[in-house]
Amino acid sequence: MQSSILIFGLVAAGAGMLAVFAVYAHAFLTSRDPTDDPPRAFAAELLGLWIAGLFLISSFAVDNSIVAWILRFLAFFSVVLGLYLRTTFLHTNGVPEPPNRQPSSTENETTDLHRE
Repeated sequence: MQSSILIFGLVAAGAGMLAVFAVYAHAFLTSRDPTDDPPRAFAAELLGLWIAGLFLISSFAVDNSIVAWILRFLAFFSVVLGLYLRTTFLHTNGVPEPPNRQPSSTENETTDLHRE
């Protein structure tokens, strides 16, 4: 019982390190900082790659070849879903604002300076 929990913890930690290395390797190749992305895009990419790594590493630990290929398919699907969510969240901002609208603080009379 304890050895299976330890093995799962090691696989989860290894998959997490694999995901972090994949994010920063992509950032190194594209010459941009991944922390400049919105937090939801960064989290979607990292979680997608982490779950994919978890499925992929686990697929080599099972004896049944059908289960191994199902886990590899789930790894592929989670990578595709994580990268799709990253691109979806990359071009969204938290609060939508119409581009032609002036900020409301300039219309407030209490913020105007009255010089006479």
